[in-house]
Amino acid sequence: MRGAALIRTTATLPVAMGRDAWAALLLVTIGTNALDFATAPVAGARPGLAFGLSACVRVALVFWITYAVQRRVLGQERAFRIERPFWPFLLLQFGFAVGLAMLTAILMRATGKPATLATEWLIGFLAMALWSLAAHRLFAWSAAVSRDGRLGALPALWKAQRGQGAAILRALAALILPVAAVHLALTLIAVRLPMGATGHLAIALVDGVVSSLQLVLVAALGANVLRLASGAQAR
Repeated sequence: MRGAALIRTTATLPVAMGRDAWAALLLVTIGTNALDFATAPVAGARPGLAFGLSACVRVALVFWITYAVQRRVLGQERAFRIERPFWPFLLLQFGFAVGLAMLTAILMRATGKPATLATEWLIGFLAMALWSLAAHRLFAWSAAVSRDGRLGALPALWKAQRGQGAAILRALAALILPVAAVHLALTLIAVRLPMGATGHLAIALVDGVVSSLQLVLVAALGANVLRLASGAQAR
């Protein structure tokens, strides 16, 4: 599949996800945003117990909704039910998160403490772009694990994606990275700049929509690439 076709099918797939899935996703993203912003410490203060508990709730809900959305765009029944594939999927997503966090920390250390909010955003976005470049052939693996829980499917899926790398990277650059850039900017503004409750609520709402779109597009890309890889394996 050429890049333009993959971009088109990935952009249209979220429309068919269903109102119930979108409602659950927006409830999680907006709700956890508001909870985090309400409990975040002021600049220079140490995080309190409330913020720690909020972070735990956010992580648990985001991992669950990521699993559910990925299964929904794959057309799985009982997409929101935690079944056996959830645990390997959780392990995989945790590994992805740790990898991105480590890369971001390395870039932060290499460039020194960011002097401005814009510099911090640029470093964070560069880390996301580099991680996406390095992991672009893992999207189908993530989708497959959410469906059947088989972590050992990576070698066959990797081989089946031969020749699709440029199309996947074009879809990433056109659809996912621009949305991720906006999501990162909104998050930094919310946690780095002083503002009142109304400002935090407004960002929680807007960023909830943006981060939901990012999550669905990632799931849609994974589902489409998995279908391509499965077709290549069948030939």
